[in-house]
Amino acid sequence: MTSGGQKQLIAQPMQFFAPPREHFFRPLTHDNRELCAAVLRALHERVHGANADYAETLTRDIVLEVILRALADPKLRALASDTGQPVRPEEERAYAGELLRKLKEHGWLRSRSGSRLYLRMPSAGGDLSAVESWLFGAAQVPVSFFGDLDFAGMQILASLREVFPGAGAWHPGYRALTRLLPQGGHLPDQASKGLQVDPGETGCGYADQELLPAMRLHGRFVDQEAFGLT
Repeated sequence: MTSGGQKQLIAQPMQFFAPPREHFFRPLTHDNRELCAAVLRALHERVHGANADYAETLTRDIVLEVILRALADPKLRALASDTGQPVRPEEERAYAGELLRKLKEHGWLRSRSGSRLYLRMPSAGGDLSAVESWLFGAAQVPVSFFGDLDFAGMQILASLREVFPGAGAWHPGYRALTRLLPQGGHLPDQASKGLQVDPGETGCGYADQELLPAMRLHGRFVDQEAFGLT
């Protein structure tokens, strides 16, 4: 969120027992709950795991692929049949489609039409279309980060890049702070930052090749509030 009359996106707290999630845990109460849990774990790993591709959009086909892959496990596949008989390929596809429907119905999966963004502005007339296009992958928008010129700030940048891989350090702001390092700024212990850990690298070329080496060279940090003083 920002201040000073700028736009703010407000995150709404998730409620598990109110529409559309009043029956959120229902898919995990049936006999096939172990299969459903395996699918949810696989989807979470695909979206948030160590090898997640954050540029990938979780489409219907991808979800069905994950479900069918779980059904390839004989123990889990047996849970898809009430009769105990072998499950034919067309029955597997039908089961996958039904499980997908239930996960969407009970709030585990969201579509664009089921998502809402809230914009706080000093005046009415705000347009969220550009933000929606960016969040849902229909548009590529540059993402820049600006914070304190210290190791903690670089760790925040590294974490931000896990969600927005193209995010980078904001050049104008950090260029100004870097100029203050030789004579200005402060020693880590002067601002209770002595325990900050060097992140090594952030994945942002500018931060890794210029900002972090400059901090290591001078052994000093600069707070972002100094930007307006340069």
